[in-house]
Amino acid sequence: EAMTESPFYQLPVGDLLLRQESVAKCLEPSMGCRSFWPHLRTHMTYCSFRNPRQNPSVYGGDAVCSVETSGGRRKVGAKEMLQTQKIMRVDLVASP
Repeated sequence: EAMTESPFYQLPVGDLLLRQESVAKCLEPSMGCRSFWPHLRTHMTYCSFRNPRQNPSVYGGDAVCSVETSGGRRKVGAKEMLQTQKIMRVDLVASP
């Protein structure tokens, strides 16, 4: 049975938060994450709170979720998520 490639590339918010400044300084910032990662230009992308490389990666119990980043745990509220989306320009945002 042949494996088919997923039509979406998952971009965990914990990874995107740390790269916002780099993406904003790219030659084509209007392309968002596709400017920083050119191999994504022909693919659909989605931003998720869960990170399959880290278990657990999302923590609740507060008014906002906390996500695991390589720099430690970070709270991500609606305003920070919208700011990340303005810079990264992913196709879909999956919230918990």
